[in-house]
Amino acid sequence: MAGNELDTDDLVDRVYDVAVAPERLEQLVDSWQQRLNLQNEPGALGLLSGPGVLKHVQRAERILRELMSVVGEQRDGIRDWIDAARAAALVVNRSGVIIAANDAAMQTLWLKPGNTLKVLQVVPDDLDVLVDLVENLGSASSADIRLLRLRKLDENAPILMRIVDSVGGDPDRIGLVTSILTWPAQLSSRLMVTFHLTLTEADVLKALTLGSSVKEIARRTARTEATVRSHVKALLSKTETQSQMELVRITLGLLDVVELAQPIAPLLGPPGIFPEPNHYSTITLVDGRRLDYLAIGDPRGRPFLMLPTDMGFTRLTPPAENWLAANRMRMIVPVRAGYGQSSPLPRRRDAFEVAIEDMFALCDHLRIDICPILAMCDDFHLAVAAAVAAPGRVTVIVALGPTMPATQPEHFRRMPKWTRFVYATARYAPLTLPYMSMAFFQCIRRLGPRRFMEAVMATSKADLAVLADDETLTAMLQGTEISVGPRFTAHVAWAAGAISNYAVDWSEKLAACAVPMVLFAGHQDPFAPFETTKEFAAVNPNITLREFPEYGQLLYPLWQQFLTAVQVELRN
Repeated sequence: MAGNELDTDDLVDRVYDVAVAPERLEQLVDSWQQRLNLQNEPGALGLLSGPGVLKHVQRAERILRELMSVVGEQRDGIRDWIDAARAAALVVNRSGVIIAANDAAMQTLWLKPGNTLKVLQVVPDDLDVLVDLVENLGSASSADIRLLRLRKLDENAPILMRIVDSVGGDPDRIGLVTSILTWPAQLSSRLMVTFHLTLTEADVLKALTLGSSVKEIARRTARTEATVRSHVKALLSKTETQSQMELVRITLGLLDVVELAQPIAPLLGPPGIFPEPNHYSTITLVDGRRLDYLAIGDPRGRPFLMLPTDMGFTRLTPPAENWLAANRMRMIVPVRAGYGQSSPLPRRRDAFEVAIEDMFALCDHLRIDICPILAMCDDFHLAVAAAVAAPGRVTVIVALGPTMPATQPEHFRRMPKWTRFVYATARYAPLTLPYMSMAFFQCIRRLGPRRFMEAVMATSKADLAVLADDETLTAMLQGTEISVGPRFTAHVAWAAGAISNYAVDWSEKLAACAVPMVLFAGHQDPFAPFETTKEFAAVNPNITLREFPEYGQLLYPLWQQFLTAVQVELRN
């Protein structure tokens, strides 16, 4: 008994160590595993959520958040967001206290950090609605509310206020962007081209977006209200929207797109190698969220989707991408919610459900009815879920180093410590995952990406050899800029994705997947044990297993083989 107590004390010590030095995360994982080895009961995998440990994890999470804020990790993200807005904009917490405000907000709304929303000079009833929405954002009743009209006390024209969840990746930070803004000339042009609007219709849409009513537009333009309403009716028809609110929401989404986004600074790769920067395209989803994506290869080539894992390995090596172009293939890589410049994951939504909806919304936008999916590592589960959710839209799943469901104790015993730690934390101690995800990404920053990957792949000589190749390492770092960089990490979205991925037994979903699945699996894979992959392949007639004894998780050198497997399906 005394020994167990000492082990628990050591585990708690490691939890606090990570808060002040995230690079010590591996020592926490080692302590967790040693403590786990002393337990035989099934519930042992959730030991981090035990009453003697959980309170310390939650306290350590607050410490790490505060330290990140002190050194500017989170605050920079908020500052960047505020500074990028041309409108009067502010960030508040869920209690309505203003965390940050740009110059436009301070000069036009007389707000400054430390104030509460109660000082906003708007009609009391409207103010109550805003305060209640901020406090309860993400609840079932407020999930679809992202745009408010607030009546000012001293003017007839209302303020249009857009609500942005999880600014800087922090779910406790709510962004408020007002209609007190400058209208970029290129936005009117973009609207006219996109929706085939006349100049007059574009001007009416501009006025509606900036908060004017039909009556005010008629008075200002010396037109009749009936004429303005006819323009509004034409706008609804051309944009295929059902209401003025929906029409304005789409316009605000396009306003985000034409803004010059702050560039994402990638982690530095090997010296002397300077890859071409990533070029992202953007669409605005029906709920107003932004979704970025990469299109790699032939711009007019035959399309397929690539799912880049929750770490965001969005790029292949230059020879592989050149081969795509030469073979008239186009690799579409969605940047899922909470990663890169894509909008944050909506609160209280399952990460996989959102990813699948967004994925097929992107396909619809690009007029892709059916296509193959290339899935990396743990995104094999997401690919299977997408194929089951949308029968007929996926022709084949080609998976690299796929992670399988864990349904038996043996599956957990085969996992190396890192995989078991993440898997078990998501399934048995989910309340600790926000802290672990923050620590995980800060550890990558502190150690540097190469050292971190070498640490987690230390048991695989094959993977260490791949990491030693500068061209491959550069491609990996260039891809992962959407998940981790000098001033940004996707830890919130990563934690939500881990819950969707690991917290459930999805073996029945795998069995129900009707599309062919071609699995590329290395015997030395340190994350997805080959024996487990082999077991599932043996009982599923839709799975074709291609095994590679000399490889591990990183199968980049096999690019011609797995891209050919995709190409074969594109020919059919």
